[in-house]
Amino acid sequence: MFTVPPVAADRFAGILQVTQKIDPATMHPKQGYTADGKPSGEAKLVEGHQVYRVPVQYIDDSGVDSSVSLQVFTLPTKVIPALAQLVPTGTVRMVPWVRNGRIAWSLTADGIEVLDSITGVLDD
Repeated sequence: MFTVPPVAADRFAGILQVTQKIDPATMHPKQGYTADGKPSGEAKLVEGHQVYRVPVQYIDDSGVDSSVSLQVFTLPTKVIPALAQLVPTGTVRMVPWVRNGRIAWSLTADGIEVLDSITGVLDD
């Protein structure tokens, strides 16, 4: 399997945009699957830690790519409004995989922060 070395979040190119409002109070850990593709009933672990799915699209100079999924170790601290732009924090782990004959990416970040669309700085 092809592996991509983890990168520091400040070296991650592009922006992530949520596709819907996210309330951390309603987020649950991702569930794992058995080898035959059935839900295992246990939380999915990445590097020994639970992860939480964040529905996003990836945006860069080429446009929007919806073949990117994001999960985080740390829940956001406040509600994220629909269509907010995010930046990952900490370390970003990238795993390529094939979906419908196309390369897709699964990203796991330590956390996320909202980028203010007017000022371009991170929200407090």
